[in-house]
Amino acid sequence: MGSAAVAALAQRGCRVLGLERYARGHDRGSSSGRSRMIRKAYYEDPAYVPLVLRAYAAWEALEARTGLQILQRTGVLMIGSDRSAAITGARESARVHGLALESLDARQARRRFPAFAVRDDETVLFEPDDGMLFPERAIEAQLTVAQEAGAELRFETRATAWGASAHDGALAIELEDGTTVRASRLILCAGPWTDAIAGAWSVPLSVRRTVQHWFAPRSPRTRAGTMPAFFVDRPDWAHPLYGFPDSGEGIKAAFHGSDETSAADALDREIRATDIGPVREALETLVPGEIGAYRFGKVCMYTMTPDEHFVIGPHPSDARVIAACGFSGHGFKFASALGEILADLALEGGTDADIALFSPARRFR
Repeated sequence: MGSAAVAALAQRGCRVLGLERYARGHDRGSSSGRSRMIRKAYYEDPAYVPLVLRAYAAWEALEARTGLQILQRTGVLMIGSDRSAAITGARESARVHGLALESLDARQARRRFPAFAVRDDETVLFEPDDGMLFPERAIEAQLTVAQEAGAELRFETRATAWGASAHDGALAIELEDGTTVRASRLILCAGPWTDAIAGAWSVPLSVRRTVQHWFAPRSPRTRAGTMPAFFVDRPDWAHPLYGFPDSGEGIKAAFHGSDETSAADALDREIRATDIGPVREALETLVPGEIGAYRFGKVCMYTMTPDEHFVIGPHPSDARVIAACGFSGHGFKFASALGEILADLALEGGTDADIALFSPARRFR
């Protein structure tokens, strides 16, 4: 979100400074991991659909500008019972926004996608235009665009606090080295470190430890271009399983959610046998015979709000400060659109996008 906002503001002719506590291209946050899913029939709420459509257009524009492939359309399968949240929610979003969404029963799905062991009582929804984004490539492209437009980027530079200057009321951002940056507007995109920099506000956030895994494929049926990405909601799993076909490094899979909380700076980044086993077991029931040796894993963080929706809008103590956080493991696909929206909020005090669902002032359940 930060790289997208810096790029959007710089292209509008603003004098922009981007601050990042880690090195360029780091893997400490929640936006690395080689692939992120992008899908249109958004089961979480129909309000997301206009944003994801806007994001598709913005990712395509970034590809055209940089000559890089950032989006690969593999199609996405959603699998679950007719009563599952994923299936009912995706159908509702498709209905509200007139999206093309194929619905298959178990027999039809097994015939069309033979790698998947769809259960007899499951429904499959398929969107061929969905797929995966390459996050490291996307972020680097946004940073390059920002610099070409005149933005200053400082890496390994940690902001520790902000507030109104007693001298003239301008925003003063304190850095770890003891210096201060002055600005007329501030956008906070601190992910799991938000609580450390947000100051006094009433947005409850929790950081969950999740683990992404890559497994060797056993046949060409799991290659990108043959096998779609997938999202599977089964009642016997604690959380839905999502994954991607092999695009050179293996089949990627992870549970979409976790009950293990952690402070961002105390995160256990070691991969445990107990992290791998449940994902392997779930994958072997989903695509039997296709999962080979374990290759590697990566620990990730989900920064969650209680209602699992984003936080986007003015900070309650100072409207010049725009907060963007709580992206709950599904936010990356929106970054290209949210960069523009955050720029709107910072410069104009509003946006034409409907972001009411994400207000920092909402009542959290």
